[in-house]
Amino acid sequence: MLPLAAAAFVVSAGCQSSYRDHSKAVVADLETGSYAAAAVRCRRVAESLDDDDIDAVVYLLEAGRTAQVAGEIDSSVRWFGEVHDRVRPYLDTEAEASLTEGAATTIVNQTVSMYRGTPSDRMLAAALNAVNLLSLGEIDDARVELNRAADWQQDAVNRFRKEIEAELDRTREAADDDDEAPDVPAKVVDEQIDAHFGNLDDLTAYSDYANPFIDHLRGVFSLTFAADEGDLDKARFAFRQVAAMEPETQPMLVADLEAVEGASPGRPSPTTWIYFLTGLGPRLEQIYIPVPIPAGNVNFVSAAFPVMKFDPDFAASLTVASGAEGDGVAAVPLADMDRIVGVEFRDRLPLIITQEILSAALKAAATYGLRENFGPLGQLVGIGYQAASTAADTRMWRSVPKRFMLARVPTPPDGRLAIATDRPLGEVSVEPGVSNIVMVTLPAADTPTPSVLSIPLSDRAPVQAAVAPSPTSDGKIRPDGS
Repeated sequence: MLPLAAAAFVVSAGCQSSYRDHSKAVVADLETGSYAAAAVRCRRVAESLDDDDIDAVVYLLEAGRTAQVAGEIDSSVRWFGEVHDRVRPYLDTEAEASLTEGAATTIVNQTVSMYRGTPSDRMLAAALNAVNLLSLGEIDDARVELNRAADWQQDAVNRFRKEIEAELDRTREAADDDDEAPDVPAKVVDEQIDAHFGNLDDLTAYSDYANPFIDHLRGVFSLTFAADEGDLDKARFAFRQVAAMEPETQPMLVADLEAVEGASPGRPSPTTWIYFLTGLGPRLEQIYIPVPIPAGNVNFVSAAFPVMKFDPDFAASLTVASGAEGDGVAAVPLADMDRIVGVEFRDRLPLIITQEILSAALKAAATYGLRENFGPLGQLVGIGYQAASTAADTRMWRSVPKRFMLARVPTPPDGRLAIATDRPLGEVSVEPGVSNIVMVTLPAADTPTPSVLSIPLSDRAPVQAAVAPSPTSDGKIRPDGS
């Protein structure tokens, strides 16, 4: 067992180290506003991926998002398309993990498993790609992506918790059937675990794995491109769903629902929706926890676990002003990715902990067996392997925003909007006379300039894509845009 496991570990250790270094560099680029540098960094990796690369999906997710904020929309479409191609087999058909993979994670660690994307990854990738396609005027393809997001949400409802529970049952059965696996005192382990995962206790999920940003985007799409009353019904349903999930958004949604009631298909009143993507999503860090292992004279073994950390560095407000809006409109909370990602992680945590403890127990038992059969040299080999192969899986999509916020204004006749957090961010151009979406990304509170994607909701090209908004002549933002 050990020779094969050692070979698997050598590969996984290199991949995990490369991923962590890559992730840190991408985050640093984004936080400093170096959007093009982040896109180049991710593109180089994405172009080098093999068909069987176990980390491919997480790298492609980063490539898709960084290309989007850098204004490289065609590249973003390509990378998000590759994400879909790689995860599509798991929609309704293929099991998320094989028995062979489960055995490998037990022998080595969970970093040797294929990264397939979480439900929130899959849904958000499709929705962000819909934004890309809207910016290119490819309306029918954008509709397909929004439908894919809905398919992944339904798939999560049908299978996510059930598959976790099934895998947890298989892991526990494997432990019970393995005569070499020593029993681990559960109470001692639980006390150690609880001390590190308490920040997840108060997180509450949105209903049915939903992401209110995606639902709102679907509502805007259905309203703006309504061909018949059925599309208006879809918009009405989507906006009501968001209102139920995120009460703070309700004042903004009143106007959306009034627009649905007053609209005729294909002729909504020109409106500009501003999505503010602020901060960066959670990260996973590795910690070591001593686990009591009653195997011969082996008393404790360190097990590695991923712990979730939430990034406090983000702008908590956005104001959007035009000449007609006076002091401007304050954005309201729309979707909290900390909640969405954190709840998914919490759901998987019992499986992660059980697999890691079983892995530690089996390695300890193997080390004891090596000592009994080969003496101190065998024990040294076992201890070395334990130390080298103990690693937590910290892969996750880091360039997602921490929060989505929403502002809504009538499209200004002069096509000029001023945006500000606690400081002026500049002026954004939108197309007068039509509805628009503006997506403003600010990865950290002090990121020098935001990325802005301005999209007229028509079959025409975007006004501007992922560029810093232009400052006013004196660097200040005033409601009249002058």
